[in-house]
Amino acid sequence: MKTRGILSKLVLVGASLGLPGLANALPIVADSINESATNANTFWIATEVGWLYTPTSSFSLVGINTRFGSSDGRTVTVEVYDEQPTAGGTLLRSAGYVLGGTGFEGALFAALDLTAGEDYFFGFRNVGSLNVNVTDDAGATNLPGGLKYSFSNDGSYSQGPETGFTAQPIVQFLSDNANPVPEPSTVMLLGLGLAAIGVRRKLAA
Repeated sequence: MKTRGILSKLVLVGASLGLPGLANALPIVADSINESATNANTFWIATEVGWLYTPTSSFSLVGINTRFGSSDGRTVTVEVYDEQPTAGGTLLRSAGYVLGGTGFEGALFAALDLTAGEDYFFGFRNVGSLNVNVTDDAGATNLPGGLKYSFSNDGSYSQGPETGFTAQPIVQFLSDNANPVPEPSTVMLLGLGLAAIGVRRKLAA
């Protein structure tokens, strides 16, 4: 109980001082692709699908959400590579989640710092027969490189791009706004806050 009380006080101090690491711990949408678009009316034949993604600003990625047009309770795996696997890309993050509906869902993983202007590759595995998580709305944002896919569900994404497949992904990139490193002045304020808590504890003893 004492530990919980101290943590609660630290969170309150963090909130009052504007410390991101203590006041804001929930992931936020840092970037999105076709977030408000309509799902295309078709289903995946491939078992894994993925695209290249180049962030326009640097942020710490902690998860990826998407919106499939159907749901059957299966586990979908989300993956992030530093390049297309067929171009020698290295798997940086991988996490699974149970598909529970047709709204935005996804997986969280350990924070991964993305650099603006660098290419990354993200993919979804075990998607065969699901209604797609892409849109063919006019004016949809197009990602370079096109759809990469395979039927093996092994993370190879070895086929594509398909020139006749022009639909684009519906995806949210999540960031943990608790991740930014605080400025030295912020650390000083945190120290003062902790000292104040210590003084209060001594007076109460």
